[in-house]
Amino acid sequence: MLQFIKRFLGKIYARVIFIPFKFMKCEPETPQDYLSPKEVINKHSVEELCNTAEDYYKNTDPERLMARPLESVKEAPYIFYRLGLIFSGMHLGATMKVLEFGAGSCWLSRMLNQMGCSTISVDVSSTALDIGKKLFLKFPPIGGCSEEPQFVRFDGYTIDLPDESVERIICFDCFHHIPNQKEVLKEFYRVLKPSGIVGFSEPARAHSKNAHSQLEMKNYTVLENDILIEEIYSIAMEIGFSNMYAKPTIHLPYEIAYKEFFNIIFKQRLSLRTLSMLFDTMRDLSVTFFLNKGDFIPDSRIGEGFQAEIQVSESNAIQKGGKALLPISVNLKNYGESIWLAKNGKHMIGVVRFGAHLYDDRGKIVDIDWFRASLPKDVYPKDVVNLNLEVPLPKEKGNYVLIFDLVCEDICWFESCGNIVSKIKVQVD
Repeated sequence: MLQFIKRFLGKIYARVIFIPFKFMKCEPETPQDYLSPKEVINKHSVEELCNTAEDYYKNTDPERLMARPLESVKEAPYIFYRLGLIFSGMHLGATMKVLEFGAGSCWLSRMLNQMGCSTISVDVSSTALDIGKKLFLKFPPIGGCSEEPQFVRFDGYTIDLPDESVERIICFDCFHHIPNQKEVLKEFYRVLKPSGIVGFSEPARAHSKNAHSQLEMKNYTVLENDILIEEIYSIAMEIGFSNMYAKPTIHLPYEIAYKEFFNIIFKQRLSLRTLSMLFDTMRDLSVTFFLNKGDFIPDSRIGEGFQAEIQVSESNAIQKGGKALLPISVNLKNYGESIWLAKNGKHMIGVVRFGAHLYDDRGKIVDIDWFRASLPKDVYPKDVVNLNLEVPLPKEKGNYVLIFDLVCEDICWFESCGNIVSKIKVQVD
């Protein structure tokens, strides 16, 4: 009975919140001399719009372009807020091959390289790509790039890359300039690997109506299209994408008083004003959304979803080549959501291996990286792998504890994600 009352009150609460909102909202006003994106598309060819982009980069100070996203104190907070949303939604991992579409001066590609990704910067402007190359030479990522960055000019129709050659595609403030969205989405699908993700951070459905957009379209032959999420969804599903999801966004200058802050945390209540701002932002101002190609299964490079059952049984110590070794039999089961990669090309980052820490009998660490063993294959969620290994023992006599765990190289030990380790006490005589 109590559960029924709670569900009933929940429905009433939902109505109190959302029904008034429905009657309060209205569509944004349209300027009297409004120039629609469709008029621009009908009047100008894809080639003409590509040439406009080239002219922009030819006539803009390259130093200013290379300073992005820190070019403007006013714009930087908005950019970083949206970058956080798109980075998290794309489930990026070090060494992933990422295509940045509409890369411009390639400042975002440089950031992706700094995070360990491998990038292909794609843009219609050869001048922009040349500026990007200079940016990498002038300010190379600290520690270098996992792979040499690539730069590919886009002709407005076809991305000059092989089928299924990239793992992620990022489109940041670019897709609303694209007149032939369906053709470009088809290209995204073609070059994307199975389980890949395309991420978009774009202005929303009222973009063409703002004063700046109207100025750009009327004076500079620039397409400032509205991003209509329902149209993109329909096209994407027709092409073959399996799923679309989005990150909730709220206009960055929006602030709440302490009382509402308190109510959100302790009473789980939102004001109509806050809900209104959330809806206004996602409808009219900014939208961050993603497309999956097939079922998304994360792998260990992402550094999340680690959970394992570790069973270790030991035998009597043996001597080999003058070294004391402890034979063990290991049973590992992947209870998490990520694929454990056994290899990652020429890189070790993101590779999962079985390992051991060595402690003395007082619990003091002797060697955190005492032992490592590779897995024979990639281990998918719910799969089991068995290992027969010989673990070296210390030369010095005494009592020790071996703690066995899995390690995702250069990312974390599974124990730091809450995984239960396996312990064996050993005596060295």
